[in-house]
Amino acid sequence: MKGDAICLGRDDGFWQVDLEEESLLELLLFLGTSYSASDGELWAQSREQQSFRVLEDGSVETLMCRNDGTGAVMQRLYMGRVERIPIVIRAESFGSWVINRVNRFNQENDTYYVVLEDFYRTGLKWASYDSDFEDFVRKTSIEIAAGKGPDIFMGASIFGDAVISLIEKGALVDLAPLMEADGIREEDYFPVAFCRREGDGIYGIAAGGSLVVHKTDPRLLGGEEPSDIETLADALLAWPEEAAYMQYVDSADLLRLFLEGSEDLWGMVDWDEGTCDFSGGLFGKLLAAAGRFGYESGKNKPLLAFDWGIDNIYDNQPGNAVLSGVLFDDGLHGAVSSYNIFSVNSHSANQEGAWEFLRFLLGEEMQSAARGFTSPVLKSAFKEWIRKDLELVNNSLGEYYMPYGDIEDGEVRHGSKLFRKSDFTESVINEYIDAMENARMLPVRTEPLLDIICEEAAYYFNGSKGVEETAEVIQNRVQLYLNEHK
Repeated sequence: MKGDAICLGRDDGFWQVDLEEESLLELLLFLGTSYSASDGELWAQSREQQSFRVLEDGSVETLMCRNDGTGAVMQRLYMGRVERIPIVIRAESFGSWVINRVNRFNQENDTYYVVLEDFYRTGLKWASYDSDFEDFVRKTSIEIAAGKGPDIFMGASIFGDAVISLIEKGALVDLAPLMEADGIREEDYFPVAFCRREGDGIYGIAAGGSLVVHKTDPRLLGGEEPSDIETLADALLAWPEEAAYMQYVDSADLLRLFLEGSEDLWGMVDWDEGTCDFSGGLFGKLLAAAGRFGYESGKNKPLLAFDWGIDNIYDNQPGNAVLSGVLFDDGLHGAVSSYNIFSVNSHSANQEGAWEFLRFLLGEEMQSAARGFTSPVLKSAFKEWIRKDLELVNNSLGEYYMPYGDIEDGEVRHGSKLFRKSDFTESVINEYIDAMENARMLPVRTEPLLDIICEEAAYYFNGSKGVEETAEVIQNRVQLYLNEHK
């Protein structure tokens, strides 16, 4: 390869350095998650670099995908090729947590490489998000029905409301036998790591997750946690002041929030019998509370609650608020996002490679890597992160510790918070570990019912229908759904 070196240049691209000519030649343009060739043979071939790695001899090997979608090669710049098998992951979008791990896998694995395919890339761009994302989900469903589709599905939105149906029809691979064969033990991980369960089968792997709880104004329930959903609804309806429940959560979303933690929608659905009943007083209370406390951005109402993501021991400090959820059938638990759930397509011709990537994500090295806004699900890695956080606290000077921001003239800047070292007690740490141990994924099979309920509840929220009429329409539509899916 001509040139004396390759360097990282302006705009994060890669440049070839020629010391004799005292010149730079741009080789790779950074596109946010991948690299595009800038000049010469690579540009003429019209390929996109997915990743790269520097070999022991100093040469650069770049991973490229043919633009016709038929395959890909790993090409060392002007120095020959190494074939690898593509593993395609499809999702609505990919955050840095996933992208960083995909890059690591692609750099280290000599047999497979991962290609990311989502709503925003690889020819799947659309003009109107809402309607065209439905087309994106429909496209995926059609491919699955035809025995095609990507090797790995990520997240929940990519399936629409069809997760349970896909499991029942055998469209997703049962990962439990693969885990057993590789010695991956459930007891070494938090329960949320292995999800989308049906019987003894495991059809989803959550390789990381952010614990989410709700915090409420301590006056709402007299400083107590709500014991059940009706207690929370009664307290809201008795609240004497104008307020909104949570920022950016409108009435339909608030009704969903009230219902989404329950597998049977608080007794209103009987899955075994295939029946439902929304005529009782509880649904009327939830409907009224959602209508009254939905968020309206223009009115500047005080907030009674807020989402609280717990990613470290500092976030676990409750402050002047009461933990109030998420409410599940068996009580209050933290909820873990379904964003990082991976499932393997049973129609994939590369199931072995798909599992190799998931096993890579579950391994100690990746679980121990910088977590960002995603916590490890491997218990030993999680506890090691706590140990490192505590080490920072104990090694800090003075009585107080501040993990973020600066102190100027004795004042905390940038919205930071000071913690006393004494705040980080053993009981607080154990509460955090217990919260992860008891965290839940939100139920899956209620999703289509929640869509129906929120769609029809909109007519109550805009004043077109009363409580009884709204409940009757919802009753009929949900019952029709249950009849069709017996």
